[in-house]
Amino acid sequence: MTRSAWTGSITARFPGSADEVPARVAELCDLILEELNAQTSALVERMRRARRAPEVIAGVRADAAALGSRVPHAYATIPHLATRYDPEALPDVSGNVGRPISCSESPSTASAWPSAVT
Repeated sequence: MTRSAWTGSITARFPGSADEVPARVAELCDLILEELNAQTSALVERMRRARRAPEVIAGVRADAAALGSRVPHAYATIPHLATRYDPEALPDVSGNVGRPISCSESPSTASAWPSAVT
């Protein structure tokens, strides 16, 4: 296809003179390129996060295990708190370990109150 035939077919589809069409096409190409660059940057960031997912998941699991190991101590602390504080304050504390419990209840895995604290 010759340049004049190409320009003629483009001008039929785009408004403006034959001189304005190539400039408009170049402008549209620049806008498209900017958008592609923006989307590529966003995709690169998502890919970086996806590659780190196993590391992040391992960290979350380690944090959960470390925090989970503190739960028995929390259950063991509630009866000690019941001897020192008003019973009306304890429902808020006992609710923080996952579910409301009575001061006499503790999980079978609970360790004894540390001797250094008593």
